Amino acid sequence: MTESSENRLLFNPEEALRSGREFCFLCGLCLTPELESPEHIIPKWIQERYDLWDQRLTLLNRTTIPYRQLTIPCCSPCNTEHLSKIETQVRRACAAGRDAVLSLPPLTLFLWAGKILYGIVYREHLVPSDRQAAEEGPLVPTEFLEEFRLHHRFLQAARIPMEFLPHVPC
Repeated sequence: MTESSENRLLFNPEEALRSGREFCFLCGLCLTPELESPEHIIPKWIQERYDLWDQRLTLLNRTTIPYRQLTIPCCSPCNTEHLSKIETQVRRACAAGRDAVLSLPPLTLFLWAGKILYGIVYREHLVPSDRQAAEEGPLVPTEFLEEFRLHHRFLQAARIPMEFLPHVPC
């Protein structure tokens, strides 16, 4: 049986966080060329609106990366189904103005901003601390990424219905 994004419910607490270019950053699914759908950390519509596409972001190791290349590995279901729904809601609200953004459900805003935060940390985890000596390890060590495990679990609400009581964790 082939594993799918929907079959990967929540990560088992004893299971190591699946991270790396070969796994979906959200559900942990092992990516194949057919399933891979890189997720832009900073949404394309924001890059266009603020003329960021060709601008560069400085990483922790002082190297830079164009915003257009600031992507993280993602599977097609997580990107085009789950995250896309959230992105569409936020994009439409931003286009409609401040009041529309303020009327978005707190969970939608949390998931949208939380994906950006986690995405940046995850992306820096994929970059070698020294690009000339990749064997020295990633810019953001696995141990630091593990510090975001609870946040990563909360992000699962993008693909698995969850209710946070008494309120959204933000």
